[in-house]
Amino acid sequence: MAAEAEESSFVKYALTGLGSYPSYYKYMADINRRGPDILGGVPRLASLTALSVRNRLDNEAVLIDARKERDFNLGHVPGSYAIPHCNAMATWVGWVVPSGQPLVLLSADAGQHDDIMRQLIRIGFDRVHGFLSGGIDAWKSAGLPIEESNRLDLDDLKQAQDLSAAPMVIDVRQRNEYDMGHISGALNIELGELQEHLDGLPREMPLVTVCAAGMRATTAGRILQRDGRDNVQVVDEAGTPAWIERGYPSETGEGRNPRKSYQRVLGDLLRTGALTANFVESHDFVGPSPLLLPRKDGRGNHFLVVRQVGLTPVSPCPVRPGTSGPRVRRVTALE
Repeated sequence: MAAEAEESSFVKYALTGLGSYPSYYKYMADINRRGPDILGGVPRLASLTALSVRNRLDNEAVLIDARKERDFNLGHVPGSYAIPHCNAMATWVGWVVPSGQPLVLLSADAGQHDDIMRQLIRIGFDRVHGFLSGGIDAWKSAGLPIEESNRLDLDDLKQAQDLSAAPMVIDVRQRNEYDMGHISGALNIELGELQEHLDGLPREMPLVTVCAAGMRATTAGRILQRDGRDNVQVVDEAGTPAWIERGYPSETGEGRNPRKSYQRVLGDLLRTGALTANFVESHDFVGPSPLLLPRKDGRGNHFLVVRQVGLTPVSPCPVRPGTSGPRVRRVTALE
């Protein structure tokens, strides 16, 4: 028993402060056991016209835009992912793009293609159709649609936070970065986990994504837009460190994070307007884990399931509050 307790303590210590890991990791063991395909060198990317790219995008491929975040936000192909070229580019591709998804690239410099392909192949993304020849300008010249991101600087964000209808700020940095200092009231959802929490975020509230310098915030903003949200703004220059340096309201410590007790999750839902105080006080909830939470609009047997790892939608759910489950607990006080 003592040895078991000692091992448990060590594991807990060793894992403390570690962030989440990329979603593609779960596929790597099989890829490594099977061994890589013999390619005979880094594949040479095919040059694709804008119309050819559009045809591929209409047939399950997704476009990875490797330009700088500001260039992406000023104009990009609808539905594309913003993942700027860097040493960790493949990590973010593997984190936010479904494994095995066929890809098309858009970059500012063809000289980056060799490095991008090396990175992608190493994590199992080898179905790359080619690159958009001529870049975003060729797409525009072909008369194809362009989208722009709603950009926001730190000064305007400070003013927006002073309004009665302040936006929800989503800090997509790693948890240890967030704990060291963050914008007061910001909700921490790591970029790699954002897609898991989309249904837990209110659609009626304006959202602002922020990180340390703009890259992750831009990728997060694109994920939210791909989810059909049009009230998203992105802080794509500077970020939380600059906010703190300017003396704007900030906090340290855990703050608001989806990995917390369900009472705090309920508190977040109340603050964001996803639930009302009367609704919480007048309903029983099945608990302690999972916590089945009826949606505010009461549509049939639709629930949010609140776990320590966050919010996961379940629809439809056959369980009714107060009638089944491991036990019933009435929530009357929130932290």
